[in-house]
Amino acid sequence: MANVEQASYPELTGRHIEERQNLLNILHGFHSYDEIEAQSIKHCIALISSTDQCFEREYFNPGHLTASAIIVNRSKTKVLLTHHRKLDMWLQLGGHADGHPVLMDVALMEAHEESGLDNIKPLTDEVLRIDRHIFPAQPHKDVPEHYHHDFMYLLQADTEDDYNVSHESNALRWVTFDEAKDMVNDKAIKQTIKKLQERWDWVQSLAI
Repeated sequence: MANVEQASYPELTGRHIEERQNLLNILHGFHSYDEIEAQSIKHCIALISSTDQCFEREYFNPGHLTASAIIVNRSKTKVLLTHHRKLDMWLQLGGHADGHPVLMDVALMEAHEESGLDNIKPLTDEVLRIDRHIFPAQPHKDVPEHYHHDFMYLLQADTEDDYNVSHESNALRWVTFDEAKDMVNDKAIKQTIKKLQERWDWVQSLAI
């Protein structure tokens, strides 16, 4: 699909102007994979343009930014999935920005915290997927249903061993790309893995 057309938004004000502008530049130049992603991009642009609270997990209306990662092994033949404890499904690793405006750093931090793996690095600065999805309400925490606006990155671990299952997960598992597509129910993750397979020569050319 074509890049999302730039709309007219007011000049950014408040905090994190440089980081928000960097994200907007990425979004305006992003080539969406499908109509769902195109709509996610439009919503992300509106969120980032409208408030400097977009990085805060307590900002529920219209939601907040998150960062996640497809983590591949050293040979790039497997990906690491987590069985999310709250959502009871297999997903990529990731989480809230919690005020951190550099989402690549958030993805790296979350990958380390949720896997215990020390040597995880980005394979590319390119964002793999933009995905806006509903996160269910958590009444016991006074958290309403809200949207996560997620930036997904491609990271690499130098070992498949020595990972630790965090309190947020039921399990972690290294699986092949095809196994991952069968295990996950989330359409955005399935299509991201498919996208990587379609761009296999590019993936293989990446080196830390």
